[in-house]
Amino acid sequence: FIIVFSLFTRPWKARDAKSRFHIGIGAFNLVRGEVYRQIGGHETIRLRPDDDIKLGKIIKNGGFHQDVAYAPEFLKVEWYSSVNEVIKGLEKNAFSGADYNIPLVLSGCIVHILGSIWPFFAIFVTQGAVQGVYIAIICLITLIFADSVRFHHSKVWYVLGYPITTALFVYILLRTMLLNIVQRGIYWRGTYYSLKELK
Repeated sequence: FIIVFSLFTRPWKARDAKSRFHIGIGAFNLVRGEVYRQIGGHETIRLRPDDDIKLGKIIKNGGFHQDVAYAPEFLKVEWYSSVNEVIKGLEKNAFSGADYNIPLVLSGCIVHILGSIWPFFAIFVTQGAVQGVYIAIICLITLIFADSVRFHHSKVWYVLGYPITTALFVYILLRTMLLNIVQRGIYWRGTYYSLKELK
């Protein structure tokens, strides 16, 4: 999730006033009161389940400075304590994070499958130079993920689960999208919101 989130939000670009990229983390957003009032506060994003990241967006769009800090020594929040909690927890915002855009979710899933899952199978069904390319891709993925694991002070063996966690992420995206469409909305903090009013 953190790799996809980082590629999607590009937190290193948040401080660049010329960049459209912005950031917001539900666990901790620090905003000056004056800025918060000038951008309209949460009233502007009151029906956004992904209000944390959208808060960052309206701050940036309001012409204010934004930055992000990584400081696990000062603040830690457990995101979810089980896989089931992750699946249930993302029901409210995985589809909204893609602005309820079905083609975007489907194309994102295809990219994940082809770029992060297929190479791990391809090495067993290809040979020669093609197999070599897939081995190189797996090595690159593993190095990137290992660096992310190191940076976030996680256990190194988590790297072995990369294709499995990517498959789980694809499942969550598709499940959430279908669930939101079938329900014609989301359940958020015990309240039902229709997609019509959310959009």
